[in-house]
Amino acid sequence: MVAFLALLAVVSHAATLSGSEPKRLYDIVSTDQRLSKAKLNEMHALLSGWDGTEMGVAPDGFKHPEYGDTALIQAAYEGHGEAVDALLLYGADPNAVDNEGETALMLASQRGYEKVAAALLASGADVTLADKKSGETALGRAKYAGHLTILKRLLASTAQSEKEAKASARLRTQGANKGGKSKENCADGDGDGTAPPGELPAGFEL
Repeated sequence: MVAFLALLAVVSHAATLSGSEPKRLYDIVSTDQRLSKAKLNEMHALLSGWDGTEMGVAPDGFKHPEYGDTALIQAAYEGHGEAVDALLLYGADPNAVDNEGETALMLASQRGYEKVAAALLASGADVTLADKKSGETALGRAKYAGHLTILKRLLASTAQSEKEAKASARLRTQGANKGGKSKENCADGDGDGTAPPGELPAGFEL
């Protein structure tokens, strides 16, 4: 009987998570007031699965039916740094977009939330994404709004991304060059036309 009741509790919990609980995350961060410790604790409880079933709420499980934004996008818009950290910790997509193609990084950059922007960048937010309406990126928004600290972070992230892309392209080119040598010019795949160790070159006899 005890085992049956435990199973029933798990099933009931899963059903709850599929309904109102993901929306609850969104509702918690949908305020311009600073989030209380109680609200933050509730977020962690929802995300982690407070009853020990390890069936926490998916951080991207709810999108606003009209605007299409996730809890992370809304939290970034309101500047709730601790909520953003919690959502990212539990796997929220830093590159999720709303119906206008806006990302959390764009909104944080536009509104001057430095810590939020830094957290998003550290979690892999893409600086190059542009919104649908104006084609503007997070970089353009920070520049237009005059948020110089965020602008510097975005520029540094862009430079680092370009550096990594060039390094990756260089490695791919080197790999292609090594793999593209013809067998006619290589003896046993050494690539220098020499015979393998212990063997005489073709045409030579003792």
